[in-house]
Amino acid sequence: MWQEEPIETHVSTYWHPEYEEAWLVISDVPAGRARITEDALRMRVEATFQDQKSRGSPLEASGIKDLAR
Repeated sequence: MWQEEPIETHVSTYWHPEYEEAWLVISDVPAGRARITEDALRMRVEATFQDQKSRGSPLEASGIKDLAR
C-alpha cells in the first residue's frame, strides 16, 4: 500500500449471517475460500501466541503464593 511500485493484490470477503461486519482479507495470492480459511487459522495461532505473552492471565504477576489456592 505504501510502495512506489504497484503490487497485484486480491481481496477475499466473508460475511457470516450472524456477524455484524464482513471479513476482508487482502493478499498477494489468489482470493477465495482457501484464503479465508488460511487467514482464520493464522488468526487463531496469533491469538494463542498473544495469550502466552501479554494478553493472557500473567500467573507470575498474580501474587499467588499458595499453589493449593
